[in-house]
Amino acid sequence: MHDIINGVNNDRSYAKQMVIYLVPFGYLFYASFFGLFNFDHLDFLSLHWNQNTDPYCLLYSPINTWRLAIPISYNFLSIMGIENCQFLKVMGPVRLIPFIGKALNEYVFPICLVLAIIITVSDGYNRIKRCFGY
Repeated sequence: MHDIINGVNNDRSYAKQMVIYLVPFGYLFYASFFGLFNFDHLDFLSLHWNQNTDPYCLLYSPINTWRLAIPISYNFLSIMGIENCQFLKVMGPVRLIPFIGKALNEYVFPICLVLAIIITVSDGYNRIKRCFGY
Protein backbone atom coordinates (compact mmCIF):
# COMPACT_ATOMS: atom_id res chain seq x y z
CA MET A 1 0.00 0.00 0.00
CA HIS A 2 2.87 2.35 0.78
CA ASP A 3 4.29 1.90 -2.76
CA ILE A 4 0.91 2.74 -4.28
CA ILE A 5 0.71 5.92 -2.24
CA ASN A 6 4.28 6.93 -3.14
CA GLY A 7 3.49 6.33 -6.81
CA VAL A 8 0.44 8.55 -6.57
CA ASN A 9 2.40 11.27 -4.76
CA ASN A 10 5.00 11.26 -7.55
CA ASP A 11 2.30 11.68 -10.22
CA ARG A 12 0.77 14.58 -8.27
CA SER A 13 -2.68 13.37 -9.34
CA TYR A 14 -5.12 14.78 -6.81
CA ALA A 15 -8.02 12.54 -7.89
CA LYS A 16 -5.99 9.33 -7.62
CA GLN A 17 -4.64 10.40 -4.26
CA MET A 18 -8.12 11.09 -2.87
CA VAL A 19 -9.47 7.72 -4.06
CA ILE A 20 -6.56 5.79 -2.58
CA TYR A 21 -6.86 7.61 0.75
CA LEU A 22 -10.64 7.78 1.01
CA VAL A 23 -11.50 4.14 0.25
CA PRO A 24 -9.74 2.62 3.31
CA PHE A 25 -10.63 5.68 5.41
CA GLY A 26 -14.30 5.32 4.48
CA TYR A 27 -14.21 1.63 5.34
CA LEU A 28 -12.75 2.38 8.78
CA PHE A 29 -15.53 4.86 9.47
CA TYR A 30 -18.22 2.52 8.15
CA ALA A 31 -17.03 -0.41 10.26
CA SER A 32 -16.70 1.71 13.41
CA PHE A 33 -19.97 3.57 13.12
CA PHE A 34 -21.92 0.48 12.04
CA GLY A 35 -21.16 -1.07 15.42
CA LEU A 36 -21.87 2.16 17.25
CA PHE A 37 -25.25 2.83 15.69
CA ASN A 38 -26.41 -0.78 15.79
CA PHE A 39 -25.96 -0.90 19.55
CA ASP A 40 -29.50 -1.71 20.66
CA HIS A 41 -29.53 -2.64 24.31
CA LEU A 42 -33.23 -2.77 25.15
CA ASP A 43 -33.79 0.35 22.99
CA PHE A 44 -31.47 2.26 25.31
CA LEU A 45 -29.28 4.76 23.45
CA SER A 46 -30.65 3.78 20.04
CA LEU A 47 -31.90 5.96 17.24
CA HIS A 48 -35.51 5.53 16.10
CA TRP A 49 -37.27 6.41 12.85
CA ASN A 50 -39.90 9.11 12.37
CA GLN A 51 -38.58 11.54 15.00
CA ASN A 52 -39.25 9.18 17.92
CA THR A 53 -35.78 9.37 19.48
CA ASP A 54 -35.55 10.98 22.91
CA PRO A 55 -33.15 13.92 23.47
CA TYR A 56 -30.61 11.94 25.51
CA CYS A 57 -30.13 9.46 22.67
CA LEU A 58 -29.81 12.31 20.19
CA LEU A 59 -26.96 13.76 22.28
CA TYR A 60 -25.32 10.36 22.78
CA SER A 61 -25.02 9.81 19.03
CA PRO A 62 -22.88 12.83 18.03
CA ILE A 63 -20.79 12.71 21.21
CA ASN A 64 -19.70 9.13 20.57
CA THR A 65 -19.36 9.80 16.86
CA TRP A 66 -16.72 12.45 17.58
CA ARG A 67 -15.12 10.29 20.24
CA LEU A 68 -14.44 7.75 17.50
CA ALA A 69 -13.85 10.07 14.54
CA ILE A 70 -10.85 11.96 15.89
CA PRO A 71 -8.75 8.93 16.96
CA ILE A 72 -9.62 7.05 13.75
CA SER A 73 -8.56 10.04 11.67
CA TYR A 74 -5.35 10.56 13.63
CA ASN A 75 -4.35 6.87 13.48
CA PHE A 76 -5.15 6.66 9.78
CA LEU A 77 -2.96 9.67 9.02
CA SER A 78 -0.09 8.25 11.08
CA ILE A 79 -0.35 4.81 9.47
CA MET A 80 -0.36 6.32 5.97
CA GLY A 81 2.60 8.56 6.84
CA ILE A 82 0.84 11.81 6.03
CA GLU A 83 2.59 14.60 7.93
CA ASN A 84 1.50 17.85 6.27
CA CYS A 85 -2.25 18.23 6.54
CA GLN A 86 -4.63 20.63 8.24
CA PHE A 87 -5.91 18.00 10.68
CA LEU A 88 -2.44 17.50 12.17
CA LYS A 89 -1.83 21.24 12.30
CA VAL A 90 -4.94 21.65 14.44
CA MET A 91 -4.57 18.52 16.58
CA GLY A 92 -0.80 18.60 16.92
CA PRO A 93 1.45 15.62 17.57
CA VAL A 94 0.54 12.99 20.13
CA ARG A 95 2.94 13.08 23.02
CA LEU A 96 3.86 9.59 24.13
CA ILE A 97 4.02 8.90 27.83
CA PRO A 98 7.74 8.52 28.54
CA PHE A 99 7.59 6.17 31.54
CA ILE A 100 5.54 3.59 29.63
CA GLY A 101 8.02 3.50 26.78
CA LYS A 102 7.99 3.20 23.05
CA ALA A 103 7.69 -0.60 23.04
CA LEU A 104 4.19 -0.46 24.54
CA ASN A 105 2.87 1.59 21.63
CA GLU A 106 4.71 -0.42 19.00
CA TYR A 107 4.19 -3.97 20.25
CA VAL A 108 1.74 -4.41 23.11
CA PHE A 109 -1.25 -2.53 21.71
CA PRO A 110 -1.06 -4.16 18.24
CA ILE A 111 -0.64 -7.61 19.80
CA CYS A 112 -3.72 -7.01 21.99
CA LEU A 113 -5.65 -5.93 18.92
CA VAL A 114 -4.63 -9.03 16.97
CA LEU A 115 -5.59 -11.25 19.93
CA ALA A 116 -9.01 -9.60 20.13
CA ILE A 117 -9.53 -10.17 16.40
CA ILE A 118 -8.50 -13.84 16.66
CA ILE A 119 -10.82 -14.41 19.63
CA THR A 120 -13.69 -12.76 17.76
CA VAL A 121 -13.13 -14.69 14.53
CA SER A 122 -12.76 -18.03 16.31
CA ASP A 123 -15.86 -17.43 18.48
CA GLY A 124 -13.67 -17.48 21.56
CA TYR A 125 -16.00 -15.34 23.66
CA ASN A 126 -18.77 -17.95 23.57
CA ARG A 127 -16.25 -20.70 24.31
CA ILE A 128 -15.01 -18.81 27.36
CA LYS A 129 -18.59 -18.24 28.53
CA ARG A 130 -19.34 -21.97 28.15
CA CYS A 131 -16.29 -22.82 30.29
CA PHE A 132 -17.78 -20.74 33.11
CA GLY A 133 -21.28 -22.20 32.66
CA TYR A 134 -23.08 -19.30 30.96
